[in-house]
Formats: sequence, C-alpha cells, structure tokens
Amino acid sequence: MARENETNRIIKKIVEDGNTSSADKMKIKRELCNLDINYGEDKVVVSNAYLCIAKLYEEEGNILYAIKNTSYSIDVLTGKKNTQYLSNIIIGSGTEYTNSILKKYNLQENDWVGGPYETVVLEEFSKSNNKTLSGRANYRLSLIYSLGLWNSEYDKNTNLSDAFEYQKAAIEALSIQPKKTTNIALVFNEKYASYAATTITSIILNSDLDNKYNIYAIYDSGEDPLTQVTKKKIASLSKFRDFKIEFIEFPENIIESRKKIFEQILDEHKKRFPRLVYFRLFLDELFPHLDQIVALDVDILVLRDLYDLANIDMDEYFIAATTSSRSFTLGRLHRKTECQSLPVVYYSAGVMVSNLKLMRTDATYTKLRDAEYKCNYKYPEQDQFNMEASGRIITLPSKWNIIPSVNDDIDTTYPSPYSPFIIHYMIKPFDNRYTNMLKNNYKLPDHISLYYKYNDFVKEVINDNTSIHQ
Repeated sequence: MARENETNRIIKKIVEDGNTSSADKMKIKRELCNLDINYGEDKVVVSNAYLCIAKLYEEEGNILYAIKNTSYSIDVLTGKKNTQYLSNIIIGSGTEYTNSILKKYNLQENDWVGGPYETVVLEEFSKSNNKTLSGRANYRLSLIYSLGLWNSEYDKNTNLSDAFEYQKAAIEALSIQPKKTTNIALVFNEKYASYAATTITSIILNSDLDNKYNIYAIYDSGEDPLTQVTKKKIASLSKFRDFKIEFIEFPENIIESRKKIFEQILDEHKKRFPRLVYFRLFLDELFPHLDQIVALDVDILVLRDLYDLANIDMDEYFIAATTSSRSFTLGRLHRKTECQSLPVVYYSAGVMVSNLKLMRTDATYTKLRDAEYKCNYKYPEQDQFNMEASGRIITLPSKWNIIPSVNDDIDTTYPSPYSPFIIHYMIKPFDNRYTNMLKNNYKLPDHISLYYKYNDFVKEVINDNTSIHQ
C-alpha cells in the first residue's frame, strides 16, 4: 500500500506539472528509481535501482553523488555492471598515470573496483596531483570504510576514523563548499547525552559532502539541564566534519502557557517520562523561522544522508513518519471511556519530518495539542502525535525507522536489500542482554556491533571516558 501511494503521488506530480523543468523531470526519474530502493525485495532490483540513480546524477554532472549511489549498489550486490561503471566515473578513459598504477598491480582498466586490490589502487590515486582523481578516490575510500571493508572471512570491517579522514581529504581536494542545508531537532538530557553524541556522529559521517547540518539540541534547563562539559564535548565532534550545533533551552513560557496540561501529563507519567519528551509537540513555536524539520530520537544510528527526507513534499500533511506492527503494539492506550481511540494506522515518533509551517497555521493541530489532557496514554508524546495528526501523516518507507527486537539480527554487514537507513534502538545497545553476550564472547547481532563501533569512535574523538559515556 505504501509503495502504491508513493507511486500515485509521483504520477500526480507528473500530471499536474504541465511545464515541468528539466531539473524537476530528473528529480521525478530519481524518485521512480527510489521506489525500488525503498520497497524492493530482490537484491538485483535494489542494486540496479541505486545504479539507476547514479547514472541520473552523472547526467547532471554530479559525479560524487554518482560515486555514492554506485557504492551503495555494489554494497547490495557486486557485479560487473556496477563495478565497471564506478571505475569509469572515477578514472574516466584513463591517463598515463592511472594506467601505470593499474599496470603496477597487473590490473585491467575495468576490473579493479570491488576486487582485493581496490583500496591499494585508490590509495595510489588519492596521492595524485590531479585533484579531481584524488578527490574521487578519497571519497570512494571513505564510503568503503563507512559501509565496511570485505576481509578474507567474508565479513566486513567498518573503520570510522579512516572514513572521516578520507572524507576530509576529498573535501579538501575538490574544494567542496556547502550547497544545501538540513535542519535536525534532537531532544535529550544528560542521561542520554552519550546516545545523542553517537547519533550526531552517524548523521555527519553518512551525510553528503556538500550538505551542511544545523543540529538543534533541545534540553530542559529547569528540571533536566545539560552540563557545560557535556555541551563542549558534543560540540567537539565538529573537528571531523563542519556542522552547526545549537543548544537550546526549551522556553519556560511555552510550558507556563500550558501549565495545566503539563501538570496533568506529569501527574500521570512522571515516573516513566521526564517532561522534555513533550517538547517536540511545540517545535512549530520553537522554530518560527523554519518550514520543516527532521525530529529524531537519540537512540538511533543514521546510515544515509537526510536532505531528501528533510525536504519531502509535505503539502497538507502535518507529519511524515513510519509505521509498523511493533509500534502499533507499543502504542495501545490504557483507554478511559471519555477518550478517543487511536487511529487504526499507528505511527512511530522516533523519526519524523514535521511540517512546522502548517502546524503554525492550521487550527486543527493546535486545537488538539492544547486541549485538556484527558487520556492516560501509554506513550504520551507518540500517542499525542497520532491523535493530533490523524489522517494527515505521510507514511515513510520502513527503512527510515527499523526497530529491532532483542532477538533480531538486523543485517548491516552482508549486502542486503533490507539494510536500514536508520536503526532505532528501542532496546538499548547497552542492555544487559547484549553486554552479557559481549562478556561471554558470544557473537553480537550486527546492528549492536555497529553501534558499539560508533560509540567507541565518539569516545576516541572526545578523548574522555567519563560524563557522557556508558
């Protein structure tokens, strides 16, 4: 159903835009290819879809985006079609220098990508005086080390430190400047600061090189403040990639103006939830200068760039979010007779795009949000969003919010069409069930091992094992 709705939306756009520009036509073509990435269930289909997008970007002259999407294609399924294509867009028709490097390792012009000598060859190319070749080689290396490097055990080793270093080298070689901006809202307290730092690291590492992130870290200065030490440590992550982080004290006047509502919420849920979990209900007031924003939980890893998600066409919809049978189970209410039931389709609030402009102007949203709190919601913020935006929520592909259970092994290592764009750790990575597995030398699920790598990298960058770390 979700794929059918998305297809209909794209067709509607084509029909309605009679004078579609060439740039918009290209964007529509990419959206059609994206359908197979988002909903495809066959590796060949998904791999070809990434290659389809790569070639469309090459047509536009955006070679770095072509390298990125071909790398994703190869990560799903390695074949001659995508490896030879990637070779061509990195070195073109070849030069005396590139031919000499390939000859040195007894390789042909189109048979080195995806093979055992690829990183060795790319290292050589990265040292070239030709900035274009050097930049492209460095970018491909960064993608190899962030996606994972194959080894003889047919496993992959993710090296985040190397990934960041190659990114920096690519940016420097190609003199890349930000061309687009993505706005992100995170709400957290001192207890979850370590998670927030890990989430931010994953966002930045997996972002496009020309995308500048504005990350708004919202906290409760009255009841649940962040320390200056923690703020400084999180801000220090910008040493690897330039991004803006702004720490925002949630305004007491917003709470005071809804004092009765907040008191009712806290009376029923203060043992389980701090009041800051409700702050995301008021992002439209907190950011009057923004039209849309991506609001994320901090117990996640982001494995894809968020620009396209942040700029999804919201039209008359309040929110874009994912739904799953698991989130539906979690969101069942302890209902009172006077309370309206939740809609049949229930959405997770862990990954949301919020249409702030519409929320500020549409009375339906504000009326429901500011109404007297009568329902004993089990997951109050999430349930409240489902009530307020009922019938006006865009369903995102499930890959944008994969929620593993403790027995799941989300496949982030072996190439898979089901590889997530965002992993949401509702069962925390430092849960005793996982730490005990580690102590007893049991193999951890792939998504847990990946989280530990990101978290360890954050510790290394911040160079401190106290305060914000587990």
